[in-house]
Amino acid sequence: MNLRLVAGLGNPILGDDSIGLRIVERVERIMASAVDPLTGDRIRFMATSLSGFRLLDLLVGYDSLAVIDSITTGAHPTGHMSVWNLCPQSCSSPAPMHGLHHLSITGLLEMGGRMCRGGPAFPSRATVYAIEIERPEVYGTGLSKTLRARLDDLATEVADCEMRRLLSPSFNAPAALEQRSCGAREEP
Repeated sequence: MNLRLVAGLGNPILGDDSIGLRIVERVERIMASAVDPLTGDRIRFMATSLSGFRLLDLLVGYDSLAVIDSITTGAHPTGHMSVWNLCPQSCSSPAPMHGLHHLSITGLLEMGGRMCRGGPAFPSRATVYAIEIERPEVYGTGLSKTLRARLDDLATEVADCEMRRLLSPSFNAPAALEQRSCGAREEP
């Protein structure tokens, strides 16, 4: 049996930065008790304000990971969702490490994989759902108007991808999202 964790990350008092927390709550409601009837594969959900190295302990026991988080690139409009499938073993160079507080998802998978080798399960791959936000430095508990309008659609898109992945482990989330014209695509 495989166990997948869908983790929504963010800060609940930094407005749009809380988008990951809000989406994972909705995805959990949409998927309720999703279990593949043939394999028994399951998905668990978690909302957390932790990041970097502090996530390490939370990931022990899971085979794969999905992360829903905010991103600020300026390359896409607010509410755009980019999707990346990460597998550290396929990276040509090690993930940069700028200190334990700024450990990337790839770096986290690499470190946890080494620490858990021969022991408990630890994700060897991750899907990252990154939602473009407006201004992460604004204090407040509300989302921007644009994200409020997109919230349910984003949650539905993530839930659809996770359900497809549950039923078909080889499912490629970015390709499916692109076919549905939501604007997400696989990026390097």
